[in-house]
Amino acid sequence: MLRYVRSVPCQACGGARLGRVGRQAHIGGHTLPGLCALPAQELQVALAALPASPVCAAVRAGVESRLARALRLGLGHLSL
Repeated sequence: MLRYVRSVPCQACGGARLGRVGRQAHIGGHTLPGLCALPAQELQVALAALPASPVCAAVRAGVESRLARALRLGLGHLSL
């Protein structure tokens, strides 16, 4: 039965799993899907390099603690 099953990215979002607005959002020069595709170690570096603004601070606050936990567990090679 597995020979009939295949993984195909969505034609509407290209596999980003985000709506149009989410795919077009930019944070510090990065798109949201671009940040999510980064391995956890690279994402931590990218988050640290974000400019000081209220939006970037909110993104950092929501992600950094979870990201640090994943890195402590040795999952730095995985992406979100």
